[in-house]
Amino acid sequence: MLDLIREMVREIMISEEIGRNFHTIHTDPISYSDFVGYDVESTPTLDGKYILNVYFNDEKLIPTRTYNTKEEADLYARKVVEKHRLASD
Repeated sequence: MLDLIREMVREIMISEEIGRNFHTIHTDPISYSDFVGYDVESTPTLDGKYILNVYFNDEKLIPTRTYNTKEEADLYARKVVEKHRLASD
């Protein structure tokens, strides 16, 4: 009888594990700009620079700044968001 119960448990566990689906629809990584409440605006200017504004719940976190490249603006925006998130916890 004990062997029968063990066999039934094995069958149930194996069918459960095979039937699981660990896939997700959205496979892109989560970006700093995806966090709820944060709004990051990186606007190009006519001279090729970028103006950066970072908001949290419509409150400006930093003064408006200008950067030479979009990558520099994005890096600073990520740092501001991460620092603010850590300070808020």
